[in-house]
Amino acid sequence: MITPSIPRLIEVMLSKEYQVYDKLNLDYNLNIVGIRNRNIVPESFDDTLVVFHRFQGYWRAFYYPVTTDPSVTYLISPLHPSGTAILKEGQYVSAYTIRPHKGKYLALCQDYDHPTGVKVYRNNTGSGTLLLDENTVESGSRIGINIHKISKNGSEDDSTRDYSQGCTIFANERHFQEFMLLCTLAAETIAKRFTYTLLNEADFTDKV
Repeated sequence: MITPSIPRLIEVMLSKEYQVYDKLNLDYNLNIVGIRNRNIVPESFDDTLVVFHRFQGYWRAFYYPVTTDPSVTYLISPLHPSGTAILKEGQYVSAYTIRPHKGKYLALCQDYDHPTGVKVYRNNTGSGTLLLDENTVESGSRIGINIHKISKNGSEDDSTRDYSQGCTIFANERHFQEFMLLCTLAAETIAKRFTYTLLNEADFTDKV
């Protein structure tokens, strides 16, 4: 994972004409940013989730190791007829909300009522590798690309290998609970819809 500074994150986001939530007098207006490792390797928690926001006028940032890639299990044997989903890099404005993930625990999940949802690649080759083919891209608000924790309360070396069909996954329980606390505070004070931005390590071109 990488830990770019807040100014660098803002610079990259603005260069792509993405929204950056930055009001001095508005606490917990969260910027939730995933950064995919430039070397896409499934089953490795080598990506970054950054949450940064203003608090009493000052920036705060939290960095978490995550994976934005589906598990090899589902790349080899997709459960969806069109193939396993891989979230396409981009910004998904107000596309997420807090609700139970698969009815089990609260997580940041796709908003079913969002007009466009998110975009994903579909991988149906059965090769076990990640292929980002523009010809397979589809979008929707009910694809199920959520931000949640690993199925077990494990660690980054957890032996469970069927934890993701394309979601952004925390391996560390404490990290996930901290993230959800931030989201809960934001929902209570600002809005109940969240924006998720997915970047690539290559966007930072070694200027981290």
